[in-house]
Amino acid sequence: MYKRMMAILPPLVWIVAHAQEATQPAPETTEKGGLAWWVWLIIAVVVVAIAVYFSRRGRGGK
Repeated sequence: MYKRMMAILPPLVWIVAHAQEATQPAPETTEKGGLAWWVWLIIAVVVVAIAVYFSRRGRGGK
């Protein structure tokens, strides 16, 4: 389980870092340049949900 969490951590950190970058400029620039902060939040939640699903499925056996 910890190995899976460590494998998931780097992409999650990357998403959070880019989410913070996207929230820094003015709202009109974020719409053109980057995604809105809530889009990054949804992506992060989906990634975590998938990770939890696969880790539980792997532990319980196929």
